[in-house]
Amino acid sequence: GGSFYDYYRTRDGRWFSVGSLEPQFMQQFCAAIGRPELAARGLSLKPEDQQALKREIEIEFEKRDFAQWCEVFAGIDACVEPMLPLSEAVEHPQVKARGLVVEVPREGLPAQPQLACPLKFSEGLPPPRHVGTAVGAHTEQVLLELGYDAEQIAALRASRALG
Repeated sequence: GGSFYDYYRTRDGRWFSVGSLEPQFMQQFCAAIGRPELAARGLSLKPEDQQALKREIEIEFEKRDFAQWCEVFAGIDACVEPMLPLSEAVEHPQVKARGLVVEVPREGLPAQPQLACPLKFSEGLPPPRHVGTAVGAHTEQVLLELGYDAEQIAALRASRALG
């Protein structure tokens, strides 16, 4: 069934990830793309058969746009998912339902959206309080601890090696 496990490009240049390895998922997938006869061929372990089958699947994906394929796969369980850029992924209903994007406060600046931990153990987890210190906030302290003196640090700043 490895022939169904791959990324496939749509007519408009977007991508889908297909992981329909088990027979029930292969059948759902092949029916959805309008090629139910391909499911039986997906059981072959011969590399040449798998490559030929992948090419046929590629041809099918190239016949429709991303949005059309999203509609096709929306209501079935075929282990097929659209590949989304981060800007779209954070808007996905499942991401929103699981609270996977949080707004983290920043001192003197607007809150910063950030990916949350996907592991949810309880409803009572505390919200993030800050994004951390500003870049470079501890540079001088670290350099002093490493043995640099004030003159060397000033020279690094003058050479713009430090921000």
